[in-house]
Amino acid sequence: VRIGSRNAGFSFGGSDLFPRSLAEDRWQWSDNLSLRRGRRVIKTGFDIQRSGDTSLSLQFVNGAYQFNNLRDFANGRYQMYTQASGIPEVRVTSPYYGFFVQDEIRLRRNLSMNVGLRYELQDLQQPSVSNPAFPQTGLMREDRNNVAPRVGLTWSPFSRLVVRANYGVYHAPLPLQVNSVGLTDNGVLRVLRVFRRETPGAPEYPAVLPADTSLQSATPG
Repeated sequence: VRIGSRNAGFSFGGSDLFPRSLAEDRWQWSDNLSLRRGRRVIKTGFDIQRSGDTSLSLQFVNGAYQFNNLRDFANGRYQMYTQASGIPEVRVTSPYYGFFVQDEIRLRRNLSMNVGLRYELQDLQQPSVSNPAFPQTGLMREDRNNVAPRVGLTWSPFSRLVVRANYGVYHAPLPLQVNSVGLTDNGVLRVLRVFRRETPGAPEYPAVLPADTSLQSATPG
């Protein structure tokens, strides 16, 4: 139950974020190879990961009342009632692939240059269920152009000083929680319903609607 706004009001009862749990497992296989030829050192390698998240999270699953002020609360005149329905637990897996090649060239005794290229791909899990009202929910768009060039210079004008200059393009994988939200919050696996006090079917405070953890009917909003 919340009385007033989030900034100036207060709340009591269970949190609207719980129950919640998250378990993650990660497998990683990486290897690098270096080849020295005169003034050059060529390096190449790969990094393959498989991450998986099992999360339990259904916001407002036990219902939440919002009151404007204490007077309305004392009279049971709530502003809105919110409750989520749908599948509470979801399992998401996401393979990740990274490959690189780098050439280190010693231009002079005190000057060397690194030139490299890296490619990364995160394979996002695609939805098993989509919302017919919103066909876009049937596809998780993947970023497949993560080509990352790197270049660097190392210069040592004298023994106690080293000057480095580097430039590179870097990419970061999406947290699996982002993939999970994209799969579940589509109006079918999970639905967040909001009732005004005068809405047909709205509960009378302090009653709550029965929990529903089944697939939901597609909704336009």
